[in-house]
Amino acid sequence: MPLHAVTPLRDPAYRHGNWEYSLRLPYCPLSPGIARTTAHLVLNRHSLPELGDRARLLASELATNCYLHAPGPARMRLSWEDGMVRMSMWDTGRTLPGVAEHPAPDGLVAGPGRGLRLVGAYADDWGWYALDPNRLGVEGKIVWCELYR
Repeated sequence: MPLHAVTPLRDPAYRHGNWEYSLRLPYCPLSPGIARTTAHLVLNRHSLPELGDRARLLASELATNCYLHAPGPARMRLSWEDGMVRMSMWDTGRTLPGVAEHPAPDGLVAGPGRGLRLVGAYADDWGWYALDPNRLGVEGKIVWCELYR
């Protein structure tokens, strides 16, 4: 039986069920592109293409920050619940995110923090928190963002 015959791609009700995906990203310069492609593909397959472009940008920025500022692998989590897509990115870095404060003359943000400035501009909500290795057995941080339908 062909794959397309068993996947509910054409059923608009399918996107309204809650779902969650998790992707382990190695410490590799290809990881941001893979995260970007995965986010876009998942939302398109769940009949949410209107969120795909923003999700692609946000996944790319969050995964790039993981690669640039953490010494090890990362994990992307993408979920849908109650009309909202939540994307979170865990990494092993101990440095908490910073946001650039001063725009460059052309209106773009220069230097460190530019990616999180974009996250703040394109996500409906976002934030971060540090993980306590003594409490959770894992260290690092999670940066998350939400896209509302």
